[in-house]
Amino acid sequence: MNSSQYVDDVAIALYDSMSSELLASYGGGVSIAKFLGELDDDGARQSWSTRISRELAELPPNALNSLVIYQGSAAVSVSNEVVARFGLGEVTVSISGDDVWEAALRPGFSVAIIAGLGWSRWGQRWVDELRHVGLRRGPIVDIGDGRALHWVAQRPDEPGPWTCARSAEGAALISDAESLGTPRLREVYEELNRD
Repeated sequence: MNSSQYVDDVAIALYDSMSSELLASYGGGVSIAKFLGELDDDGARQSWSTRISRELAELPPNALNSLVIYQGSAAVSVSNEVVARFGLGEVTVSISGDDVWEAALRPGFSVAIIAGLGWSRWGQRWVDELRHVGLRRGPIVDIGDGRALHWVAQRPDEPGPWTCARSAEGAALISDAESLGTPRLREVYEELNRD
C-alpha cells in the first residue's frame, strides 16, 4: 500500500472513531452531516476525512512513517511522544501525554502537529529557531476560563477560533509556527532533522 492510500485510510478510521465518540456523547439523535454542512453521512465522512488526509500528508516523512492509529479512538500517534486527537472541529496535540495545543480543523492545522514534533524532539533549540525565523507573533492572551488550554495565540490577520495552549510559552511557540505556515515550518523541521 502506498503512503497516500495509508494516510487516506488513517483519516477515514479517524472519522469513524470521532463520529462514534460524538454520537455516543450525545446519546445519538444528532446528525454529523448537519454539523459539517453536508447532505448525508457519506458526504460528511468524505469531506471530513479528505480535509484530515490533506493535512496529515503535509507532515514530515518520519512522522508519516510513524503514523499509528489508536484503535477505537480518534487519535493518531505521529511519534513516540506526539499524539493528535481529533474532534469534529478541532485537533488536540499532546506531547508525552500532556495536552499542549488545541487547533481548529481549518487549512493549515498540521502546523500544530509539526510544532509538537519539533518541540518534543529539540526542546529549546526548536523554540529558539522558530522565534528566529517566525514572521510575526500575535498577542498571547490568558483567557482564564478554567480550561487546561487557556492561553490563546491570537492571529489578528485571521478570524478565530485561534489555537489554545497550556502555557504562555506554548502559545508563543504555536504563534511563531503558525506565522510560518505548513510548508515553511516543515522546511525548518527538515533542516534541523538533517543536523
